[in-house]
Amino acid sequence: SYIENLEILAHSKSQNLKILIDSAISINQTLETKDAFYSVLERICNNSSFCGAHVFLVNEKGQLYSSDIWYTKNIQNTDDLIHATNKIKAVYPGEDLPGHLLVEKETIVIQDLLSNSIFKRSQEALKAEIKTIVGIPILLGKRVMGAVELYSQISSAVDKNLLEVLYETVNLLSRSIERSLTEE
Repeated sequence: SYIENLEILAHSKSQNLKILIDSAISINQTLETKDAFYSVLERICNNSSFCGAHVFLVNEKGQLYSSDIWYTKNIQNTDDLIHATNKIKAVYPGEDLPGHLLVEKETIVIQDLLSNSIFKRSQEALKAEIKTIVGIPILLGKRVMGAVELYSQISSAVDKNLLEVLYETVNLLSRSIERSLTEE
């Protein structure tokens, strides 16, 4: 019914807002950048349909590389995906999902791993029953400072409102990166 649909929508918006608010509080309270990232990934996965997440960071040459920041929740058979991802030492513009994020500087949603040409670790993701991947650049102004990959075992479309909240939430992480750069 109409009322039930409104209740579902209200709950969804409430969960989305919770991700953003809780993440902002966590980032402001966390001193270590790695801890801030982990905390945000945990909040995203615990309040959405995502079951895992990984962070790529920018090195001194401006290339993205696979960090050791992972969060997984109730997901099996991730060893191959984690191993293949951790082997990535430098991503060039346009290469794999992180390289596309480096160039496009906007969220990318991949819902069909078999027919996509962007995500190069599709076979490893499919072993973990991952069906949807969302890539979000971490921007400091117009500069890409990193990227977050979010993994879901659900193949339905990702809600547009959730994507907007995820983009804003992930970009709050640039504050933590900026703070760590200022301290150096």
